[in-house]
Amino acid sequence: MKDTGWVKLHRKLKDNPIFYSDKGLRVWLWCLLKAGHKNKKIYLGNQLIELKIGEFVTGRLSASEELKISPSTFRNILATLKEDSYLDIKTTNKYSIITILNWSEYQNEDSKKDNRITSDGQQNNTNKNVKNVKKTTKGEKISKKLVNTLLQERRLQRPDGDYARDNIYPARTLGKMLGVLIKERTGKEATDNDKIDRFKYIINHLSDFDLPNATKISYFTRNWNRIINKLKE
Repeated sequence: MKDTGWVKLHRKLKDNPIFYSDKGLRVWLWCLLKAGHKNKKIYLGNQLIELKIGEFVTGRLSASEELKISPSTFRNILATLKEDSYLDIKTTNKYSIITILNWSEYQNEDSKKDNRITSDGQQNNTNKNVKNVKKTTKGEKISKKLVNTLLQERRLQRPDGDYARDNIYPARTLGKMLGVLIKERTGKEATDNDKIDRFKYIINHLSDFDLPNATKISYFTRNWNRIINKLKE
């Protein structure tokens, strides 16, 4: 069946860190386009599954093939989207049901509230949505700080726009990793300054093997466990 219809995007998307991640944005838009606009029932093998509005079924391998990214990248991006309250995931050993959170708030064309969503300001958001906006703003700030810290500590030249876009989204993940690490060591929630200080320490104690390669934030997120374990030796 040929795809028909459309989805709505709010202008505030450009202020979110995911906007600057090529793969992250691709996965998020793909999820919006895959989500159903009405309740329906489908068969997967012999099993009848009921999908509600804003839901769809996918598998890691089929999704990664469609998106032209690796299965592990798809899994990691999806996990981040879930953690940041974009969506929810119900997983079985055969498939996953993805639920776009607040779907009706943004996509229901018959809703009066929807008309306000398409205008600037989005003044009538729920308290949960307002909290998510604040959380995103905070996440964006620490992401930029971590990128700048890497540039300063490694004495890298000021990058072009592509470098910033490619690093902002992984920096969000790195910020969470640093927060977990610090809480494990101190038992306290980490401030932005705590995360910056710990990141500086990690950069300045990289092994000779890591040092030439550690020019992007994604290098730290991909090799996180190995780097941290090496520092403990």
